[in-house]
Amino acid sequence: MKPELTPGLVRACASFPQYAIDERDTAAAVDVACGVVDENQRGLISGTPTYSLLTEGFFSQAREDANAICLSGLRSYAAHMR
Repeated sequence: MKPELTPGLVRACASFPQYAIDERDTAAAVDVACGVVDENQRGLISGTPTYSLLTEGFFSQAREDANAICLSGLRSYAAHMR
């Protein structure tokens, strides 16, 4: 999966709210990413990997953990406001 330097990508990078990324830097980043993919395909990965780093179970657990942390913080805050 190689990124492509498209007009849409250039526009998105240029209008990034926190800091704009100019077209030259966007093109350089795309070149580097493509080089990493090429290197991985040549020497490390052949075919389609059979693994998934972020599974549905991971996201489910992360959502539950985040919810528990938020609830704990809100309850603590509410207890101090009484």
